[in-house]
Parts: sequence; C-alpha cells; structure tokens
Amino acid sequence: MQKSVFNTLAVNALLFLFLSIGITTQAQTTTKQNAPATAPAREGTYQLIFNSREVDKDIQLSPHELQAIEALRKDNEVVYAFTTYSDDIRVKILPRNAISAKDFKAAEKKYYKVEHPYEEYANIRYVELN
Repeated sequence: MQKSVFNTLAVNALLFLFLSIGITTQAQTTTKQNAPATAPAREGTYQLIFNSREVDKDIQLSPHELQAIEALRKDNEVVYAFTTYSDDIRVKILPRNAISAKDFKAAEKKYYKVEHPYEEYANIRYVELN
C-alpha cells in the first residue's frame, strides 16, 4: 500500500515537473516572438563607404541590412561595418548621441576614401554586418 502511494506521488511529481518546464518554454518562445524588431536605420544616420568614385554603384540596402545597421549602432562610438557578400559595401554608422544632438546634420549618403586624408580611415576596424 505504501509502495503504491509512493509511486503515485512520484508520478505526480514528474508530471508536475514536465508541465512546468513546458509552460516556461512556451512563455519564453511567446516573449521572443512578441519582442519588437529593431527599427531600420534612417538615411542620414549612416554612410556608404567607397574606395573611389570609380567603384561607386547605386546600392540599395535591404530592410534586413538597415535593421542590422541599427542593431550595431552604439551610444557614443562610430561603428564601421562590412558585408561578407560584397567588397563594395562598407558602412559608417553614426552613434546615437550624434544623431540625437540638436545640431545634427544628416550625413551624406556616400563617402569616398580617396577624397579624404589617409589618416581618417587608415585605422578603421570593421565589424561584420549580418
């Protein structure tokens, strides 16, 4: 008799444990699905970097790339990013504190390395734009 009570309690405890894990997992999944997506970066808050005007192309960034740019944006630091699929796309991402400044002027869409001193871009470290 005590053995059957123990078995019943053990089965109930295991059932409760599995249900608790399932409810927690579903709640986490629902939270991730309802989390707001990063808003896409606005033109003027980033620049496309080209080596020279000769390699300039009309590049249209995808909504995914614009969201990735915004996700990489830092509060106080300029970030430089590249894509793995193209040598033509390099992006300068302006920091939030610069964008939110009352005297902020939108950045030109394109930046040409050959038109600026080498020191300006010689030590740029790029991160991957996913």
